[in-house]
Amino acid sequence: MVGSNTASEALLAALRCSRENGACAERERAAFLDLASRAEGSELVTLAENHRVAALLHGELAAIETLGDEPRRRLTEARRLGRARNLRVARTAHDLAPILDSVTDGRWVILKGPALASWYEGRSRTYVDLDLLVHRSDFGPVMQALEAAGHPSLTANWAGFLDHGVGEVPLGDFHMVIDLHWHPIALQAQRHQFRWEVAAMIERRVEFDALGTSLPTVDPTDTLLHLCSHTGLAGARRLVWMSDIDVVARSGSVDWDDFVVRAREYRVATLCATVLDRAHRMLDTPIPAGLVEELCPVSGWVGLNRTVARRRSDKRARSGWSSGFLLTRGRDSLPSTMRALVAGAVAGLRERAGRPGLAADGGDIDWHRVDDGADPVADKQAWLDYVASERA
Repeated sequence: MVGSNTASEALLAALRCSRENGACAERERAAFLDLASRAEGSELVTLAENHRVAALLHGELAAIETLGDEPRRRLTEARRLGRARNLRVARTAHDLAPILDSVTDGRWVILKGPALASWYEGRSRTYVDLDLLVHRSDFGPVMQALEAAGHPSLTANWAGFLDHGVGEVPLGDFHMVIDLHWHPIALQAQRHQFRWEVAAMIERRVEFDALGTSLPTVDPTDTLLHLCSHTGLAGARRLVWMSDIDVVARSGSVDWDDFVVRAREYRVATLCATVLDRAHRMLDTPIPAGLVEELCPVSGWVGLNRTVARRRSDKRARSGWSSGFLLTRGRDSLPSTMRALVAGAVAGLRERAGRPGLAADGGDIDWHRVDDGADPVADKQAWLDYVASERA
């Protein structure tokens, strides 16, 4: 995300103030307003939009006297649209719950979205899609039931989904997407580097309230594990993801001993260590003393990421917060980390050579791509058979 150092620091300061629900210390608020007064208003709001925190930080940013009418209008619009989307997604989750309960006997959860927003206690954490996770043995019947209920598949590229072992399918719902997952990791190449216990995650589910209805999500410890892994694999590039981690980590609901055990079982300990260390340094996220060192099995990896992040931070006016390439490649052994680094470098070279990314227009898993001679019906069934198989 491109932005000047002053705008970046002002946005971080706004986020630190926002989590106090209006009780931000006077000194911290004064420091934020001083930074904000020296940032260009349109740039600051653009940065907030890019990091998906414009609605979340509406109150803090709207308090800047020098903001200007046009940036202020964009903030108000972001909050309005965000609230409308949240209501639509929550309503869809409410409507789908009986279908999911019937087909899976209650074995399903919501990831992120309305479940994550419930952690913010009245603050406007907006989201776009509805992510559902079911056991792979239930996936085919659930997909069929949702399609029958008026939520068609949005991809025709079943051959690409099979070639890359995609762990989810996008389903339509008017102005939003329902992402139906059978695994938290989207691609087979990455999925085989980890060991997520999906059945155990679903079995440990807890309830949260959405529009007066109790809906299931993963427990707080699995929530933080999923957030750290998702954020790490995405390079920790968006401030909203770091905010999510901060909110859950400081809630007092995470069992940190279980967190370490599960992180090792899922083979995401290195990713979690690096992301939590970054959240602690960026947002003062509270984590137990020694946790980062206990989690990370690759000696020197967290320190290397700190060094790279510091050097990148000096160039924020050109490149925003650290690009996160190194962070995304952290695995729970040195050989697997090196393999991930090589694979990432190869992918980067392919893109530099003009080859589209996997999900980009024309890419291998572009939803709209259908190669000549493809049989969508047969290819769809082949992908569903793969999902149900032991090799998935």
